[in-house]
Amino acid sequence: MCKRMISAVKRVKVLSNRMLYGVLRRCWCDIQNVHAVTENKSDKTKGSFCEELYHILDQFPKYLVKILL
Repeated sequence: MCKRMISAVKRVKVLSNRMLYGVLRRCWCDIQNVHAVTENKSDKTKGSFCEELYHILDQFPKYLVKILL
């Protein structure tokens, strides 16, 4: 099972210590994994995270659908 999962990964790029971008083979979408800061962090930390996230999302092609949950 593990070999099959690894073979499904086409490309992975580490964007920051909290963000990873991956492309799967035979998949209709690209995946970005983000570990957001928690609510108990300072406003400055949360603001920095949001700025970094939006900066990274702006680097993706405009035609890609972006879903942020």
